[in-house]
Amino acid sequence: MESLIPGIVTIAICALGFYFAWRSYQSGKYRFCLFFVLLCGLILRLFTDLDPQLHTWDERFHALVAKNLIQHPLKPTLYENPVLSYDYKNWIGNHIWLEKGPVPLWSIAASIRLFGTNVYAVRLPSLIISTLGIYITFLLGLYLFDKRIGLLAAFFHAVNGLAIELAAGRISSDHVETFFVFFTELGILFCVLSILQKRSYLFAMLCAVGVLRASGALDLALDGLRWLVSAVGMDTRFVDA
Repeated sequence: MESLIPGIVTIAICALGFYFAWRSYQSGKYRFCLFFVLLCGLILRLFTDLDPQLHTWDERFHALVAKNLIQHPLKPTLYENPVLSYDYKNWIGNHIWLEKGPVPLWSIAASIRLFGTNVYAVRLPSLIISTLGIYITFLLGLYLFDKRIGLLAAFFHAVNGLAIELAAGRISSDHVETFFVFFTELGILFCVLSILQKRSYLFAMLCAVGVLRASGALDLALDGLRWLVSAVGMDTRFVDA
């Protein structure tokens, strides 16, 4: 009940914002339309980010590792000083934590360092990245199709419940998945731009692989590819290589 009234107010504000976006589109003011879509997407994400506690899977683990990274940025740890013996294969109970890529955790660590140890500092990087992802979606729609498709795609991204809850840490993999989506889109955008501008796409591919690898997105993609190769009865060693 505590969040009911703020939730209703948030929905009302966003409904009004999307109405202004639609009117801006009708009058040919595409920049204003995009602005209102981005603003409403930010408001929806901000509302869900105001939840005052960390969530179980997996936000509290990511927050703890990020907090420890402040002391040693190149050594991700879950249990900083393990007193009892532990299984290094157990990702929820070990010392050195290599479960996810470094970029999301470094971003959270920097936010905690700047704004203090609190849940809002943990979620701030995802709030920014998730909102920027809406703009990347618009650019992809714009370059592949036209402004209309780009704005529609940005709208659907802005109101996507899964994207909103991921940025708020409410769904498993939370902030890591938010970075995964953003950097995947960014990598695709690099490739699209290089093709449209008729430039060598090798640099774009290298940039895409770099950001995907650093964000942990490439690991998830390889896991999916490994499962697919295994499902058709093929040897998965070439995927691991």
